[in-house]
Amino acid sequence: LGIVLFDVDFSSNSISRTLRHIPLIPVCNSEVPMEFGSQERYFISADNRDYLKIFPGLDSSFIKRDLPSHTHQSLLSLSRTGQVNIKDITELSDNPTQFVNILECSMKTYFNLDTNVVWRPNASHQPDISWIKSVWKMIDQDHGLISALQTRKLPILPKQSLNSTQIELLPLSRTHKPYFQHNSNTNDFSKIEKLLTECGCDSCHHHVFILPFHTFVYLPIPQGLFSILQHQQIQQEFIRRLSHADDSIKLAVIETIMLITLTGHDINIAKSFPIFRSITDNWVCLNPQQKYHIPPESLPRDFTQYPNTFLSPYDTTNTRICMKLSITRISIVQTVQKHLLPLITRRTVNRLQSNILSLWILRSISQFDQNLINILTTSNWILDSSKSLLRSPKQLYDPTDYIFTQLIPLT
Repeated sequence: LGIVLFDVDFSSNSISRTLRHIPLIPVCNSEVPMEFGSQERYFISADNRDYLKIFPGLDSSFIKRDLPSHTHQSLLSLSRTGQVNIKDITELSDNPTQFVNILECSMKTYFNLDTNVVWRPNASHQPDISWIKSVWKMIDQDHGLISALQTRKLPILPKQSLNSTQIELLPLSRTHKPYFQHNSNTNDFSKIEKLLTECGCDSCHHHVFILPFHTFVYLPIPQGLFSILQHQQIQQEFIRRLSHADDSIKLAVIETIMLITLTGHDINIAKSFPIFRSITDNWVCLNPQQKYHIPPESLPRDFTQYPNTFLSPYDTTNTRICMKLSITRISIVQTVQKHLLPLITRRTVNRLQSNILSLWILRSISQFDQNLINILTTSNWILDSSKSLLRSPKQLYDPTDYIFTQLIPLT
């Protein structure tokens, strides 16, 4: 081989004709050299990387690495003429599709790619752990491979820990369901992970050697929750299932959100979750077109016709998540003046509910400022003795009643 290569004119256009059918190509798994000019394609490497770790099973397609340096260099020069059936594997990084084609051929020697791929690293007839590490190291060094891998949907993403004896390999695909890293540090998020899995996601083990892992796999819960929910279909299914979930799941979602630094878009998604307690103690989601409030805890619980924008002030978990999402408390003065008094004056509540609310307002008068007292003094919100007309306190003045004397000073 060395003598023949020494005699080759690399500038000639007749190299392929000169070398055709000469069996001198030394491949890795055979002592019998292969022919120049055959239909088979053979690979040589210009660098020191052991490409058979990336493409195991293709020993018969790779030229031996232990050749004399001048022979190796001559074969590289020969491959670059484009006239023989030898390719420099390092140049294929400029052609990601061809590179992925070779990876697919390699994997087909071990796996049936038409079914779920299960890899057994310790089995004698399958690649060892160094294979998947080498593949991902190559991907990290050449991100141009990512798109080609997604297009081909090759299963090269390990689902389980690399310490496992049996590992499911997941496909890389733009259209495939989202993957997220399993949070192995705590069981606190197991309910959320289960819910996401039911929505069509899949979890896989976090592999520290995989540097561009985030390209395909979202961060574990809690950090990755809202990134996963950017997928509209997953988000809709998550909300649907959450609405039918028991209280423990809803509380788990709340506690997860409390651990996350939220962006404006994240807040909008969170508000669409049915994890908020209405003042009547029902689970509700929040309408983005409405402004919600947490009223004072002193409100009468036997009043049942509060505005639907009032969220429960009685539940500390509810107030925590509300404050996290910038839903603030309002004072007793704001509550009465802007929200409750209009319910009475506009007669939008029934008489029994109106009486409950009126009595509470009267009993709370010591907490009102002078401006609200003036409004209450002149507004028609007290039912008169006929029980048909609303009057202002001024019209019902009783100088012997202590509460009314506070509303209307003697003149």
